[in-house]
Amino acid sequence: MRAKFFRLDQFENNWGEFDGNVEKWQGFHDRFKSAVHDNELITPAFKIMHLLKSLKGKAKADLGEWPQTEAGYYELWERMQELYAQKYYTARKLLNRFLALPVLERASHNALQKMSNVTHEVIRQLRTLNYPVQYYDLFFVAGIHTRLDSDSSKAWELERTSDTPTIIQMLSFLDRQARAAPSSSSYEQKKQNDNRKRGYFETKPETSSDAKRSKPNGANENKTDRTCKVYKGAHAVHKCETFKKLSLTERRKSAKENELCFNCLNPSHTRKDCKLSGCRRCENKKHWINSVQVRNNSKKKSNQPKAEGQSS
Repeated sequence: MRAKFFRLDQFENNWGEFDGNVEKWQGFHDRFKSAVHDNELITPAFKIMHLLKSLKGKAKADLGEWPQTEAGYYELWERMQELYAQKYYTARKLLNRFLALPVLERASHNALQKMSNVTHEVIRQLRTLNYPVQYYDLFFVAGIHTRLDSDSSKAWELERTSDTPTIIQMLSFLDRQARAAPSSSSYEQKKQNDNRKRGYFETKPETSSDAKRSKPNGANENKTDRTCKVYKGAHAVHKCETFKKLSLTERRKSAKENELCFNCLNPSHTRKDCKLSGCRRCENKKHWINSVQVRNNSKKKSNQPKAEGQSS
């Protein structure tokens, strides 16, 4: 009786794709081997077609083109094992995932469940790589214990009945603690409610005086601006020694470029809308920028004529 062979379009891909990530190689290898490589009803010519069609991304780019023959298939399969069957590298990446688990400040459902899930996955994949994980219990148990918050750590110590606890016992404990712990959002809501009961507020409700201070172009806004918008110093512009040394023309140009009020030298409004009083020497005219140099040089005698509009 003649054997029946599968064509490419008659065979559904149930082994997935491979993108060159060595951590995913073992799983892809096992699925493809079971579904295609060991299937005697599929000829090598079709096996290589299935394999090439399963490659994507970096794996597809790295492996390039191969002859779709029996020899080509076995050479490609061998080459992929040489490139991606890196047990030590994969195991190191897996252990780094476990070691990257954070130390918990408080117990929450999400954090405890993630710790359990990551540990489960790392152990499962190490077992797939044929590492003797049955001897690694102390490493994983101690690693998890050092990452528990103080309450969960105490609970584990009360539950532990042996000096040689197994990872199965620890993971079972984590799952129970996760079910009993509040979610992160519930914890934050509880914290806010507790603060309200104690009379604490993370943000104070805005009062009428606060609203007045926060109005744009308000006088109080001008007083609270303590950063030099021109030279980025930790002082107001009108106290900036470098700005004071500029000529009147340079000060005006700098104020215009930085969108500063010519009266108070603060941003976000114009001289016309400024709430601060103007020059006391020129009938309250709002040209305080003109007097910056006057203040700076008030002790110096100068015979130079004053610029137009400069206060006397």
